[in-house]
Amino acid sequence: MSFNDSNNSIITSSNLKHFDIYQTVDNKQITKTCVTSYKIGLLEECQFYRDLTHLKTYTIDDIDTIEVDDAISIERNEDSLKVWVHISSPSLFIELNDPLDQIARRNAATIYLGEETVTMFPSNIIDELLTIKANKSNFCLSCCVELNIDGSIASSEVYISKICNNYKLTYEDADELIELAPKEEEDLSLLHILLDKRRRWRLNNGSLSIEGIEGRVKLLNNKLSISFYEKTPSRVLIEEAMLLMGHVISLYSIDHNINIPFRCQDSSTIPTLDYNLHYSLRNNLLRKSLCRSYISQIPSIHFSLGLSCYVQCTSPIRRYIDLLTHYQITNKILKKDLISRELMDQLICSFKSNQIQVNEKMKDNKTKWLANYLLINKAEIIQCYFLRWLSYKRSSALVFVINYSFEFVFCIHTNSNINFGDKITLKILNSGEDEEHSKIFVQALMLGT
Repeated sequence: MSFNDSNNSIITSSNLKHFDIYQTVDNKQITKTCVTSYKIGLLEECQFYRDLTHLKTYTIDDIDTIEVDDAISIERNEDSLKVWVHISSPSLFIELNDPLDQIARRNAATIYLGEETVTMFPSNIIDELLTIKANKSNFCLSCCVELNIDGSIASSEVYISKICNNYKLTYEDADELIELAPKEEEDLSLLHILLDKRRRWRLNNGSLSIEGIEGRVKLLNNKLSISFYEKTPSRVLIEEAMLLMGHVISLYSIDHNINIPFRCQDSSTIPTLDYNLHYSLRNNLLRKSLCRSYISQIPSIHFSLGLSCYVQCTSPIRRYIDLLTHYQITNKILKKDLISRELMDQLICSFKSNQIQVNEKMKDNKTKWLANYLLINKAEIIQCYFLRWLSYKRSSALVFVINYSFEFVFCIHTNSNINFGDKITLKILNSGEDEEHSKIFVQALMLGT
């Protein structure tokens, strides 16, 4: 890959793509960098990629998704069905320490805010080079998996691939196809059946699932609105496909002695859950019982996923730690040098530090818009489940708001003794601003069961 930013000239060639990238700091343009991709012809001509453009391939995303980075296919043979998972791989066009890599490393992840999405890579690069486009050839990192009847892995392979995305679907479109399963379009229904077997295998191996509905507040056309998300068949299908990819890539890395940032979670004792409890209460008890997951170059179990090893690798356009794994896997396939263990440790530490800032920004933004939405609807009586006191002295408590299906921290004025799982009726009194986010003061009107 070549770079020339001394005179803003564009390096052109019949088999090179170029993109203008504007790097900004504090919203001020500081430099213009001309970036050229790998020779696309090199991938086209080399022996290291597998042409999968003959497979019917699906992308399934929310309607407003910007970074379309994963796709799925099914391959039918006389005596078997194979699941294919494809992930758009920036590592095929970008190298470690390139200007684009440095931008992604600094950003750490795409930031999802109520009012906008701030992408990890520049938006024009995503649109022109990285996102999986409909009815066009796309280079990916793919895994091919044949499952046993019980959902365990019979065989798996990993390739650099070229795919053609035939079907760009929303989750609603996909749910309809899965439910109706028309004979002329039964591939998606078959994928759902196979990946549901895989899900059941993980459950039998101790995986745990967070269930229920989640309310998300967004600012659209200067108006706050709330959308509700639940695990529909197509969302479960995609979630399971991504977990399968993460497991296969981790197995491949272990077999080929590739150091990658494995995602691990130690085992823990899970309390017996009363399924008569509301899902928000069960989820809270479950989360509290789990050990924190962590990143390590030494593979280990991921307890709550029910997997012997796992790596996050399905979002390299929007999460830098995933991109590091793609660098390693594609470099191995292309017979290039791998990132050393020492350098990988440094990159992991850098990611963790930057990710903390990203998470704080998203958390504060989420709190702000949830608070604004509650205040707009302050005339409503709010039904909640009490989860725990964060600070009894300051009357700060975490509750699950039944009306809108999200957790929120209120300052609760009450003379009653409130315990975990109590159903409470709250009325908003007023709000106050502190340095970080809005505080909402409420009065507990009624306790129930």
